Amino acid sequence: MAARLHWVGGMRLALVLGVLLFGAACGASIGGEPAAVTGDDDGGGGHDGGGGPGGGGPVDAGADGGGGGQDAGEPASTPDAAAPAAIDAPTFLDGYVGGFCTEAFSCKASFPATSQTGSFSDNFGTSVSQCTTGSEAALGASHVPGDISNGKIAYDGVAAAACLAGIDYGTCTNFWATGGTYPAACGQAVVGSVATGGTCNSAFECAKLTDGCPDHTCVAE
Repeated sequence: MAARLHWVGGMRLALVLGVLLFGAACGASIGGEPAAVTGDDDGGGGHDGGGGPGGGGPVDAGADGGGGGQDAGEPASTPDAAAPAAIDAPTFLDGYVGGFCTEAFSCKASFPATSQTGSFSDNFGTSVSQCTTGSEAALGASHVPGDISNGKIAYDGVAAAACLAGIDYGTCTNFWATGGTYPAACGQAVVGSVATGGTCNSAFECAKLTDGCPDHTCVAE
């Protein structure tokens, strides 16, 4: 999926906004689904198994009991990969926007400047910090924590961590052409609820993935 480029404010800071672009079909989820723990009614931990009236103790199962204790049976299955620890919204936005700005500066030498796009500094400023701060301000990122509290935005901290972990910018040529590739988790981390035409403080509040928030209104961009 092609990336969308935002031209923002006097510096025209450019930012790929993956949380508005990437749905479940755009990439693979991070990690596998947890495997089910199975067992029959007489197996370990069951009502008739070890530790119960007819079973053995917590360590050694009796002859009439099931697997019962920790030493009985096969160990429980585990997920293919541990889910990342949840992160809060400000941490996610700083990592997401800052990561993009950092990559842009690392690829500065190959920026495809034209008379239409302007120079690199026209778009990204003169430092990663300036790019990050300016982009977050223009995108209304400061409103996100409050919007989560008031229900305008649904936030998933585990998906946010998986999003950051799974972003792949690729080569500089790929970065300038597409903005990189993003896991499906990026589209699950921040989900807005404001319909097209509704009042917004940031594009993050808009329910439709292709809407932005110019002039405090969710509209297609």
